[in-house]
Amino acid sequence: MSFPDAYDFLQAFGLEPEEDSSMGYFRYLKKSYNDQIEIDFSFSAICYSFQVVLLCSGHKLATISSEQVQSIKLRKDKLGSGINVVFDIQGVTSEALIILEPELSCKWWTLSS
Repeated sequence: MSFPDAYDFLQAFGLEPEEDSSMGYFRYLKKSYNDQIEIDFSFSAICYSFQVVLLCSGHKLATISSEQVQSIKLRKDKLGSGINVVFDIQGVTSEALIILEPELSCKWWTLSS
């Protein structure tokens, strides 16, 4: 599993992690410009897992998680800046796109071949 280090997240988004190095666990919280919406995402390099929690005014709206993370990459394009997560679940590719700027959003999909 490849992923950006804590310095990359700090440099790209100003985010510092909650961290447990014994589990290779990193957790980041990003609030919207008006503080009403939050994305709380975390991953474990040891468990090959990734999770996103979407919150609105402090209330959980959705929790999405998966194991078998192949890679986590920072991305910046016309949609905005964020991270792209690729999973390989028994030969089926699944991806998550977490946009952190300019506005928070999360997209998650699985495509079978």
